[in-house]
Amino acid sequence: MRQSLRRSCAACAKSKSSCDLRTPRCSRCIKRQVECAYANEPSTGPATSGWQNRASTSPLDGSGTLTNYTFGSLDPFESYPQTRLPREHVQRLIYTFLHKIAFQYYPLDLNATSNPFLISWWPLALGDPALFHVSLQTACLDEELLAQKGFQTSELLMADSVALLRRKVEYMSLAVQDGTMNSVITLATIEFGKGNIKVGEMHVNGLKKLVDMRGGINAVRQTSPLTARMGIDAHYGSSSIRDPR
Repeated sequence: MRQSLRRSCAACAKSKSSCDLRTPRCSRCIKRQVECAYANEPSTGPATSGWQNRASTSPLDGSGTLTNYTFGSLDPFESYPQTRLPREHVQRLIYTFLHKIAFQYYPLDLNATSNPFLISWWPLALGDPALFHVSLQTACLDEELLAQKGFQTSELLMADSVALLRRKVEYMSLAVQDGTMNSVITLATIEFGKGNIKVGEMHVNGLKKLVDMRGGINAVRQTSPLTARMGIDAHYGSSSIRDPR
Protein backbone atom coordinates (compact mmCIF):
# COMPACT_ATOMS: atom_id res chain seq x y z
CA MET A 1 0.00 0.00 0.00
CA ARG A 2 1.30 3.43 -0.92
CA GLN A 3 2.28 5.47 2.13
CA SER A 4 0.36 8.71 2.62
CA LEU A 5 2.37 11.93 2.39
CA ARG A 6 -0.32 13.91 4.17
CA ARG A 7 0.99 16.13 6.97
CA SER A 8 -2.27 17.35 8.52
CA CYS A 9 -3.94 15.29 11.22
CA ALA A 10 -6.68 12.81 10.33
CA ALA A 11 -9.50 14.91 11.82
CA CYS A 12 -8.53 18.07 9.92
CA ALA A 13 -7.98 16.11 6.71
CA LYS A 14 -11.40 14.46 7.01
CA SER A 15 -13.16 17.81 7.51
CA LYS A 16 -10.93 19.49 4.88
CA SER A 17 -9.90 22.10 7.45
CA SER A 18 -6.60 23.89 7.92
CA CYS A 19 -4.34 22.10 10.42
CA ASP A 20 -1.71 24.06 12.36
CA LEU A 21 0.39 20.86 12.82
CA ARG A 22 0.83 21.32 16.55
CA THR A 23 1.93 18.26 18.48
CA PRO A 24 0.87 16.16 20.21
CA ARG A 25 -2.57 17.66 19.31
CA CYS A 26 -3.40 20.44 16.89
CA SER A 27 -5.38 23.50 18.01
CA ARG A 28 -8.52 22.48 16.14
CA CYS A 29 -8.65 19.04 17.80
CA ILE A 30 -8.03 20.59 21.22
CA LYS A 31 -10.90 23.03 20.68
CA ARG A 32 -13.26 20.29 19.49
CA GLN A 33 -12.01 17.78 22.08
CA VAL A 34 -11.45 15.03 19.52
CA GLU A 35 -8.63 12.57 18.96
CA CYS A 36 -5.69 14.00 17.03
CA ALA A 37 -3.64 11.50 15.02
CA TYR A 38 -1.02 12.18 12.36
CA ALA A 39 -0.35 9.74 9.52
CA ASN A 40 3.08 11.35 9.30
CA GLU A 41 4.82 13.32 12.03
CA PRO A 42 4.81 17.02 11.05
CA SER A 43 8.22 18.02 9.73
CA THR A 44 7.90 21.56 11.03
CA GLY A 45 7.29 23.00 14.45
CA PRO A 46 3.94 24.41 15.52
CA ALA A 47 2.61 27.35 13.59
CA THR A 48 3.21 30.62 15.38
CA SER A 49 1.57 33.96 15.02
CA GLY A 50 3.07 36.08 12.30
CA TRP A 51 5.04 34.89 9.32
CA GLN A 52 7.92 32.52 8.87
CA ASN A 53 10.74 31.59 6.50
CA ARG A 54 11.53 35.06 5.23
CA ALA A 55 13.56 34.89 2.04
CA SER A 56 16.42 37.26 1.36
CA THR A 57 15.03 38.18 -2.05
CA SER A 58 11.88 40.10 -2.86
CA PRO A 59 8.80 38.11 -1.77
CA LEU A 60 6.75 39.19 -4.78
CA ASP A 61 6.84 37.49 -8.15
CA GLY A 62 6.21 39.23 -11.46
CA SER A 63 2.44 39.21 -10.95
CA GLY A 64 2.68 40.91 -7.58
CA THR A 65 1.89 37.75 -5.62
CA LEU A 66 3.69 36.85 -2.41
CA THR A 67 5.68 33.68 -3.10
CA ASN A 68 8.55 33.23 -0.66
CA TYR A 69 6.65 33.36 2.63
CA THR A 70 5.00 30.53 4.51
CA PHE A 71 2.11 31.76 6.62
CA GLY A 72 0.92 29.88 9.67
CA SER A 73 -2.60 28.53 9.92
CA LEU A 74 -4.96 31.31 8.85
CA ASP A 75 -7.21 31.04 11.86
CA PRO A 76 -7.80 27.58 13.36
CA PHE A 77 -10.39 29.04 15.73
CA GLU A 78 -12.14 31.16 13.07
CA SER A 79 -12.06 34.13 15.43
CA TYR A 80 -12.63 36.73 12.74
CA PRO A 81 -15.88 38.73 12.32
CA GLN A 82 -18.79 36.91 10.72
CA THR A 83 -19.77 37.57 7.12
CA ARG A 84 -22.46 36.30 4.77
CA LEU A 85 -19.87 34.47 2.68
CA PRO A 86 -19.11 30.74 2.96
CA ARG A 87 -16.24 29.89 5.30
CA GLU A 88 -14.07 28.56 2.46
CA HIS A 89 -14.48 31.78 0.50
CA VAL A 90 -13.61 33.93 3.52
CA GLN A 91 -10.47 31.86 4.14
CA ARG A 92 -9.44 32.28 0.51
CA LEU A 93 -9.95 36.05 0.64
CA ILE A 94 -7.96 36.28 3.87
CA TYR A 95 -5.14 34.39 2.18
CA THR A 96 -5.24 36.73 -0.82
CA PHE A 97 -5.22 39.82 1.37
CA LEU A 98 -2.28 38.64 3.50
CA HIS A 99 -0.21 37.28 0.62
CA LYS A 100 -0.95 39.79 -2.14
CA ILE A 101 -3.15 42.80 -1.40
CA ALA A 102 -1.15 44.00 1.62
CA PHE A 103 1.96 44.32 -0.53
CA GLN A 104 0.13 45.91 -3.44
CA TYR A 105 -1.35 48.55 -1.15
CA TYR A 106 1.96 49.23 0.57
CA PRO A 107 4.78 48.28 -1.83
CA LEU A 108 7.30 50.42 0.06
CA ASP A 109 7.73 47.60 2.58
CA LEU A 110 7.87 44.04 1.22
CA ASN A 111 8.91 42.61 4.58
CA ALA A 112 6.10 40.54 6.09
CA THR A 113 7.32 41.31 9.61
CA SER A 114 7.08 45.09 9.20
CA ASN A 115 4.57 45.82 6.42
CA PRO A 116 1.95 48.10 8.08
CA PHE A 117 -0.98 46.28 6.49
CA LEU A 118 0.15 43.04 8.13
CA ILE A 119 1.35 44.18 11.54
CA SER A 120 -1.15 46.97 12.23
CA TRP A 121 -4.03 47.06 9.75
CA TRP A 122 -4.88 43.35 9.80
CA PRO A 123 -4.96 42.91 13.61
CA LEU A 124 -7.23 45.96 13.72
CA ALA A 125 -9.50 44.42 11.07
CA LEU A 126 -9.88 41.20 13.07
CA GLY A 127 -11.54 43.22 15.83
CA ASP A 128 -13.52 45.59 13.61
CA PRO A 129 -16.30 44.01 11.47
CA ALA A 130 -16.52 47.03 9.15
CA LEU A 131 -12.79 47.10 8.42
CA PHE A 132 -12.74 43.32 8.07
CA HIS A 133 -15.47 43.45 5.41
CA VAL A 134 -13.69 46.27 3.59
CA SER A 135 -10.40 44.35 3.65
CA LEU A 136 -12.09 41.24 2.25
CA GLN A 137 -13.64 43.42 -0.42
CA THR A 138 -10.23 44.48 -1.71
CA ALA A 139 -9.23 40.82 -2.06
CA CYS A 140 -12.58 39.94 -3.62
CA LEU A 141 -12.25 42.69 -6.22
CA ASP A 142 -8.86 41.29 -7.16
CA GLU A 143 -10.44 37.87 -7.74
CA GLU A 144 -13.37 39.27 -9.70
CA LEU A 145 -11.22 41.44 -11.93
CA LEU A 146 -9.18 38.38 -12.87
CA ALA A 147 -12.29 36.24 -13.45
CA GLN A 148 -14.11 38.93 -15.49
CA LYS A 149 -17.52 37.65 -14.34
CA GLY A 150 -18.94 40.68 -12.60
CA PHE A 151 -18.76 42.02 -9.06
CA GLN A 152 -21.60 40.24 -7.28
CA THR A 153 -19.68 39.16 -4.18
CA SER A 154 -17.74 42.40 -3.74
CA GLU A 155 -20.99 44.35 -4.04
CA LEU A 156 -22.42 42.19 -1.24
CA LEU A 157 -19.39 42.98 0.90
CA MET A 158 -19.72 46.66 -0.02
CA ALA A 159 -23.36 46.76 1.12
CA ASP A 160 -22.49 45.09 4.42
CA SER A 161 -19.45 47.34 4.91
CA VAL A 162 -21.54 50.48 4.47
CA ALA A 163 -24.26 49.15 6.81
CA LEU A 164 -21.68 48.39 9.51
CA LEU A 165 -20.07 51.81 9.09
CA ARG A 166 -23.41 53.59 9.39
CA ARG A 167 -23.94 51.94 12.76
CA LYS A 168 -20.49 53.01 13.94
CA VAL A 169 -20.75 56.66 12.94
CA GLU A 170 -23.88 57.03 15.06
CA TYR A 171 -21.60 57.03 18.10
CA MET A 172 -18.75 59.51 18.27
CA SER A 173 -16.49 57.17 20.24
CA LEU A 174 -16.77 54.60 17.43
CA ALA A 175 -16.82 57.10 14.56
CA VAL A 176 -13.36 58.47 15.37
CA GLN A 177 -11.67 55.08 15.69
CA ASP A 178 -8.81 54.23 13.34
CA GLY A 179 -10.78 51.26 12.02
CA THR A 180 -13.66 53.51 11.01
CA MET A 181 -11.40 56.00 9.24
CA ASN A 182 -9.43 53.25 7.50
CA SER A 183 -12.69 51.71 6.30
CA VAL A 184 -13.91 54.99 4.81
CA ILE A 185 -10.52 55.61 3.17
CA THR A 186 -10.59 52.18 1.54
CA LEU A 187 -14.19 52.49 0.36
CA ALA A 188 -13.34 55.82 -1.26
CA THR A 189 -10.32 54.29 -2.98
CA ILE A 190 -12.43 51.40 -4.28
CA GLU A 191 -15.10 53.71 -5.67
CA PHE A 192 -12.55 55.97 -7.37
CA GLY A 193 -10.92 52.88 -8.86
CA LYS A 194 -14.28 51.74 -10.26
CA GLY A 195 -14.91 55.17 -11.75
CA ASN A 196 -17.66 56.09 -9.28
CA ILE A 197 -16.29 59.57 -8.67
CA LYS A 198 -19.35 61.02 -6.92
CA VAL A 199 -19.58 58.12 -4.48
CA GLY A 200 -15.84 58.32 -3.85
CA GLU A 201 -16.11 62.04 -3.13
CA MET A 202 -18.97 61.33 -0.74
CA HIS A 203 -16.70 59.03 1.25
CA VAL A 204 -13.92 61.65 1.21
CA ASN A 205 -16.33 64.26 2.57
CA GLY A 206 -17.29 61.83 5.31
CA LEU A 207 -13.61 61.29 6.06
CA LYS A 208 -13.08 65.03 6.40
CA LYS A 209 -15.81 65.14 9.05
CA LEU A 210 -14.17 62.29 10.95
CA VAL A 211 -10.81 64.08 10.80
CA ASP A 212 -12.43 67.23 12.21
CA MET A 213 -13.98 65.17 15.00
CA ARG A 214 -10.49 63.86 15.85
CA GLY A 215 -9.16 67.41 16.15
CA GLY A 216 -7.71 67.89 12.68
CA ILE A 217 -5.17 66.23 10.43
CA ASN A 218 -2.22 67.00 12.71
CA ALA A 219 -3.95 65.33 15.64
CA VAL A 220 -4.52 62.22 13.53
CA ARG A 221 -0.85 62.16 12.55
CA GLN A 222 0.24 62.44 16.17
CA THR A 223 -2.03 59.76 17.61
CA SER A 224 -2.39 57.42 14.61
CA PRO A 225 0.51 57.80 12.17
CA LEU A 226 -0.49 54.57 10.42
CA THR A 227 -3.94 55.90 9.53
CA ALA A 228 -2.47 59.21 8.38
CA ARG A 229 0.37 57.65 6.39
CA MET A 230 -1.55 54.84 4.71
CA GLY A 231 -4.78 56.72 4.24
CA ILE A 232 -5.16 60.45 4.40
CA ASP A 233 -1.66 61.49 3.31
CA ALA A 234 -1.05 58.67 0.85
CA HIS A 235 -4.40 58.75 -0.96
CA TYR A 236 -5.60 62.34 -0.78
CA GLY A 237 -2.79 64.55 0.46
CA SER A 238 -2.95 66.85 3.44
CA SER A 239 -4.18 69.76 1.31
CA SER A 240 -7.51 68.07 0.60
CA ILE A 241 -8.35 67.73 4.29
CA ARG A 242 -7.79 71.00 6.07
CA ASP A 243 -6.80 71.33 9.68
CA PRO A 244 -9.51 73.45 11.36
CA ARG A 245 -7.09 74.94 13.89
